[in-house]
Amino acid sequence: MNITLIKMIKKITALLVTAAFILLMVPSLQVSSFAAPDTTYSGTENEKIVYNFLMNDLKLNDAAAAGILANLYSESSYNPNAEHTEADGSISYGLCQWNKSRFTALKDFCSANGYDYTTLNGQLYFLKYELEGSESKAYEKVKNVSNTADGAYLAGYNWAAYFERCASVYYERRACLSRDSYWPIYGIASKVMTARGINYPITLSGGSHYSLYGSVESPNILTKAEVSIKDSSGNVMFSYNTSGKRYIDINQNADSKMLFNKLTDGSYYYCVYAEDSCGFVLDFTRKFTVGSEDTKTQTLSTQEAEHNHDNVLGYSWDKGTVIIEPTVEEDGLILYTCYCGVSKTESIPKLISSFTITYDANGGDEAPEAQGKAKDTDIILSSTIPVREGYVFLGWSENKSAEKAEYMAGDVYSKNADAVLYAVWSEEVISVKKITLSSVNTSLFEGESLKLEAQIFPDNAANKNVVWTSSDPDIVSVDTEGNVTGIKAGTAVITASAEDGKGSYASCYINVAGSDWSVGDVNGDGDVNSKDLARLMKYLAGIDINALFPDVNGDGNENVKDLARLMKIIAGVI
Repeated sequence: MNITLIKMIKKITALLVTAAFILLMVPSLQVSSFAAPDTTYSGTENEKIVYNFLMNDLKLNDAAAAGILANLYSESSYNPNAEHTEADGSISYGLCQWNKSRFTALKDFCSANGYDYTTLNGQLYFLKYELEGSESKAYEKVKNVSNTADGAYLAGYNWAAYFERCASVYYERRACLSRDSYWPIYGIASKVMTARGINYPITLSGGSHYSLYGSVESPNILTKAEVSIKDSSGNVMFSYNTSGKRYIDINQNADSKMLFNKLTDGSYYYCVYAEDSCGFVLDFTRKFTVGSEDTKTQTLSTQEAEHNHDNVLGYSWDKGTVIIEPTVEEDGLILYTCYCGVSKTESIPKLISSFTITYDANGGDEAPEAQGKAKDTDIILSSTIPVREGYVFLGWSENKSAEKAEYMAGDVYSKNADAVLYAVWSEEVISVKKITLSSVNTSLFEGESLKLEAQIFPDNAANKNVVWTSSDPDIVSVDTEGNVTGIKAGTAVITASAEDGKGSYASCYINVAGSDWSVGDVNGDGDVNSKDLARLMKYLAGIDINALFPDVNGDGNENVKDLARLMKIIAGVI
């Protein structure tokens, strides 16, 4: 089977699925018995007429139009002669399947206003009459929906619920039909006015008729629209003018006024021009000649409007956002954004300097450069910080002898005067950064003493004093000089803390052995066994820094020889 045939089968299958879906969605197609339409009836053509009426006469957006179209298709397939006999014997008739009193009102309105109630034209004007009167609630429910797919869904749902007032089971179906089938056709994804399918002659045989097609549609109201034929000097020969619409069908609205057969031989211009309420402009112009040559024609697929950024108040440039504030040294920059999304930048002239702000490092170095200041305009003080060895910069003051700063680097300065700002300094106090002790673990017997030595970093710290404390003075005491004394068996932690209060400290474990202590009892529990071996192994590995007399062999070193000695003691060899 060739690829072309496979594609054809897929398309046919998709169409059959779509048709089956519509039959399920539309109750009128399941149960209605329509009267035979007249020979001039065309569902496709009627759909276009209804859409144009909704857009131009009812001033609805595309989402609202999609919602109503979905409902009218479900009711009558746009057939003004559709007729259905209800269960109670009453007749539902026409585009909206008007029933009982509303059917009577349709006939009375048309009779009073010179319309034929069986025609699409008469029924559309009666629809408008209802929406402006007895059915105004339904009108309110659809005319302000957002011009989006979600808006189309809401319009379809609300029209079914408030205008047609059909069985509630159909609300969701018609909403989905509106969103999924009609919105993709009529929804306008962009906010740009667009011309579509405009045909035009290139050469035209003299005396020949020529039919125009194409459309102009906009999501906004057209404030001006003109279809015209002009001579070579720009004089208008024939024209069609309108406004207040969103959609123009050139064939329906303008074709009959463009009398191509009346043009004498020569050069002409076919023009389509439109402006909308948001400043978009569409200008389509094509030259053609009338003479003895055969008629030749061409068609434009699409042409989007361009935006006139300076044309319509409220749809032009915004007030702008200042990106860079101007100073007395540099121009500033402002960003403008148009309604259509286009942006532009313009420079803001630098400020005129009226005053000078001078910086004095006041005994230091690297003061900032002087700054100019415009009158009644704040400036940001320089972020540059001066330096002075042995001092800390506190800020700036207009008083050279100040001990407290009035301004910080980067602050706002507002005074309208020349000024000298002096650096304010505080003598640097070097705090203790680190303390080390002469031991981190040591052992004593009851009554025995030793002195711990504390080393302070950095060496030039302003306050090198330390405060000594014991975690348990009943076990180990310590005096203000770091002299520690074992009081009774146990363990205490001696801590040396920096007196400057900046948080530096160091600690040492002091283990006190009682009078009954035995060599090898490194955990101090009174027994020498495998627990002591485990503690000593951890101590030597640096895992546990608390051990009582870990130098088991007494050689002045703490290493594996002590482990060997302890193992012999536990084994009873020694």
